[in-house]
Amino acid sequence: MSVPSPFDRRSVSPRPRGSLRPETALRDHPSLLRRLLRQLLFVPDPQIYWIPFAFAAARRALGRRPADAIFCSGPPFSIFILGRGLKSYWLAPLVLDYRDVWMDHPWWPVPRWRRPLERWLERRLLAGADLVLVNHNSMFQTLLARAPRIADRCLVVPNGFDPDELGPPVSPAWRSGQKFEMVYAGTLYRAVAGPDAHSDALSVQRPLGLFRALRRLYDRGVFGAGGVRVTFAGAKEGTDEDQNLRGCARECGVADLVEVLPRMEKSDVVPILRRAHLLLNILYYTEAQVAQKVYDYLHLEIPILSLFRGTEANASVVRRARAGPIVDPADSGAISSAIETIVREYAAGRRPIASDRQFIDEFDARSQARVLDSRLRALIAARRRSAGGHDGR
Repeated sequence: MSVPSPFDRRSVSPRPRGSLRPETALRDHPSLLRRLLRQLLFVPDPQIYWIPFAFAAARRALGRRPADAIFCSGPPFSIFILGRGLKSYWLAPLVLDYRDVWMDHPWWPVPRWRRPLERWLERRLLAGADLVLVNHNSMFQTLLARAPRIADRCLVVPNGFDPDELGPPVSPAWRSGQKFEMVYAGTLYRAVAGPDAHSDALSVQRPLGLFRALRRLYDRGVFGAGGVRVTFAGAKEGTDEDQNLRGCARECGVADLVEVLPRMEKSDVVPILRRAHLLLNILYYTEAQVAQKVYDYLHLEIPILSLFRGTEANASVVRRARAGPIVDPADSGAISSAIETIVREYAAGRRPIASDRQFIDEFDARSQARVLDSRLRALIAARRRSAGGHDGR
């Protein structure tokens, strides 16, 4: 659950479908004072002020009944503080679930002056957890380096995919005369510089390498009479994300080929994904997690063009699944070649990829849920045995 803070501007209500209107969207450009207040007053995040109300609500919801276990999933990571308080109140097992990294996030870094405080806070909360869930082995290794004592209390549960949400795998086909559909769905990450001074800043909002490749292919007629459409679904209203993408498309001469849609419910995104001939994934400079969209994409068995740099954690999953080419986001020549190869495979009546379904099915949310259920039941049983032992003394 996420609650806006008093220092967050209100944005317009999202429309279910259609492009954002840059001229009417309310931009969120917080002043320097507002940014400083956010950093000073809301540690570790703006949702911290919500904890007392959530604590009271949890007590009211259960009444006199004790909780079997307390499950807290972040971000926001202030929820972990709430979980620690509820554990003290109910003496129930505490599970902390990391769906993203807290410290050292490449796109949402903790202010430098706050890092020692938040590292200490994270260690204290981890010390009080009975089970810690992480979404990839690389995240586990990162946490283990900061809190070695959690090794036997940590379980890797990938984000995975839900086949009930996504439907069965797709067997896409394309022939000349049809519009070739390329789709990116998810967060439109801002520009982030590399870990060293020689690495270029990359941004999903300005995919220059992709758009230059698209212009080259379109000019050569690779997509045939039907042409091509590249859809980005996920622009956050009240920001410049839509405007940045459209501006980059204009610079590269592909504005008429690019569609930008706002953030929407997953049930509205799935039909857009399923109509695609090529799915796009753009990630850079992160080794601590594997993005949720990777698993959704894999399940659909639509070819994926992965524009990756500095993220072997994600690349290794895509490579193992045999899901499609992996190319540097700035290499327009390699991007052009990868797309053209996929188009020509379709045109020849062949499937462009041969997915490893057995590997992909390891990330089915139903099997992940069974693993987690077993571990939670063991935690609860151990707690009950311990409570019974204390009662007998």
